Amino acid sequence: MYHRPSKKAQVTKLAIIYTIMTSVVLIVVSAMVFYALGYRFNQTDGAIEQGSLIQFSSTPRGASVEFDGLRVGGRTPTRDTAIAGNHQVSYQLDGYHEWRKSFKTNPGDVLWLDYARMIPEQIQTTTVADYDSLKDMSVSPGRDYIALQESGSKPEFSIVDIRKDKVASTTLTLPTKSYTKPTSKTKQSFKIDSWSPDGDYLLIKHDFGKKHEWILVKRDSAKSAENLTTLLGIDAKSMVMASSNAIYANVDGSIRLLNVAKETISRPLVKDVKSYDYRGGFLTYTTLPAKKTNRQTVGYYDTSSDKSITIREFKDKTIKTTDIAVGQYYHNQYVAIAVNNDVDIYRGDLPKSSSRSSLKKIATISLKNGSVEWLNFAPGSQYVYAQHGDSFISYDLATDTSYSTTLKGQSKVTQRIQWIDEHTLWSDRDNMLRFYDFDGANQQDIVSVARNYDMAISSNNKFAYSVVESKSGDMVLQRSKLIIDN
Repeated sequence: MYHRPSKKAQVTKLAIIYTIMTSVVLIVVSAMVFYALGYRFNQTDGAIEQGSLIQFSSTPRGASVEFDGLRVGGRTPTRDTAIAGNHQVSYQLDGYHEWRKSFKTNPGDVLWLDYARMIPEQIQTTTVADYDSLKDMSVSPGRDYIALQESGSKPEFSIVDIRKDKVASTTLTLPTKSYTKPTSKTKQSFKIDSWSPDGDYLLIKHDFGKKHEWILVKRDSAKSAENLTTLLGIDAKSMVMASSNAIYANVDGSIRLLNVAKETISRPLVKDVKSYDYRGGFLTYTTLPAKKTNRQTVGYYDTSSDKSITIREFKDKTIKTTDIAVGQYYHNQYVAIAVNNDVDIYRGDLPKSSSRSSLKKIATISLKNGSVEWLNFAPGSQYVYAQHGDSFISYDLATDTSYSTTLKGQSKVTQRIQWIDEHTLWSDRDNMLRFYDFDGANQQDIVSVARNYDMAISSNNKFAYSVVESKSGDMVLQRSKLIIDN
């Protein structure tokens, strides 16, 4: 005979079911939270550990990803998680060379492997323009324009627009009134010195006899050309553009700020300057050793207080080279100071006076083959970079790891390697355009080139533009296709 459960028994049963369901939900939610935080079961030792989140991407997208020997679901961009430790990843894409990377993760890391440049196995290179000779090539900061100069003795420049697949070219000729016309027996030369940060203006140095002058011109308007030397009545050894209107100039060993629009020149901001640069909103400098004390300094000019601030001071006669660079990465300020072979890296706020500083040294990296010749931060400031000849060392601020690399090839290296983007560098050693990751990995030969010319990758990453000498002796602006059409 069936006995209907009492109301009390029904309530008890429902309570048990509710408790079980609540416990299951809590377990599932907790597991999801732990999974989101990167916790995983380590099959090796049976422990639950917090791992890392790895973000994978590539240029072009669509590459398959093999992570620690196993295929990751989806194609770039995609992601996966892993326990802390050493790992290997490779990207494969039909028609492209494999891209590989070895790396180490720590618990809770979020690692972005999103900078892989997939290089075609067969690179198609075509001619953009042919010149009888080519004196210089300079690429705008935004990788939108190339300025080419056929003859150093003529004030003529070709401005090549590479923003679209169809290249457009115009000729920029400086008006005769914008520069001093030398006597018939005096030789003259024009040289592209630099671009303004926005890519709208070019700074041209004009040498004639033992004299020189500086001309600022808008890339698309020859009539805008302004002779800064005669306008401001200065004899500047060098100039660095903070903008097309604000230019820092070395005048008689002192740095002065030129205001082009107001036609004014500042008082000396820094004296006895050996070298200086303007990057990331900061004017940095090194000074010459004082004759009596041998004192030399490295520092920066603080615009808010209108003062030059010494960050470090040296009085050691054994110090041959010094340099300084300033960068910012994830809201932190970093300073790199080179002394002979060593580079000290600091983190903290830039000091507001020479006697007080919150900078704390976080690392020292060293070149083994000579004193630092070139020092800087990468675009985006994640890496500190130092070079001597064919060797460079990079320091990753995100992982506190340094990497040493020797450039492939045999010829003498006489200029710094350049950044293509925030993670990739290029070299033209042995007349070969060659790409390197920031850590020296994934070296890729692109195309034969003429040495000591600039190169550019279009802003859509589709083409690499470079210069090569043809068999007939002409100079050719060429472009190499880096992304295969689907």
